[in-house]
Amino acid sequence: MLLKVLTAQKIEPELPITQCSKLADILEGYETFANATKTKVLRVIIEA
Repeated sequence: MLLKVLTAQKIEPELPITQCSKLADILEGYETFANATKTKVLRVIIEA
């Protein structure tokens, strides 16, 4: 789904990162982004 949103240019690449997750917590970070309407997350970055 994320790829579809990005390729449809529905997300501006210039928007700030609003959530940072560790690689070990990637599922939690993805869940947060998946519920962006509730969590108000615009962009998640995953730290290695």
